[in-house]
Amino acid sequence: MSLERRYSGPSGEQHVSTRLFATVVLFVAVVCLIGGYLLGRMERTEIKHTNEIISTNLTHAADYLFKKSRRVPPKAVHHSGPDKIQLKLHDLFQCSQSECGQINNYNLSEYVKNSINFQMTKLMRCIYNASSYLDSLR
Repeated sequence: MSLERRYSGPSGEQHVSTRLFATVVLFVAVVCLIGGYLLGRMERTEIKHTNEIISTNLTHAADYLFKKSRRVPPKAVHHSGPDKIQLKLHDLFQCSQSECGQINNYNLSEYVKNSINFQMTKLMRCIYNASSYLDSLR
């Protein structure tokens, strides 16, 4: 038996209720599609270009080092000896005193910041040179 035979009201009301039902279903479907698309875009954390991955990871590492160096009190630098700390950091960052600066009791974070900037500049220059060389091979 069809739906039309079971329905006891006039045929005009049947078309109105069918159209209303179809409109509500279409509206809900469109809202669900748009909502799913927006939630999917918000959830996606992938980076579009591979060179952005390098700079993002380097930025996080540099921020971590800088924050860690800011937590070191000047008293700890004074007791450990600024010269010993400077020699160890020169070895770690592989830079000389003229490139990264001098450490005293109060500028450890500035020294680390300058050293990180020096290393980042060197690394970015190496990456740029390598990518331009690979582009020239095409």
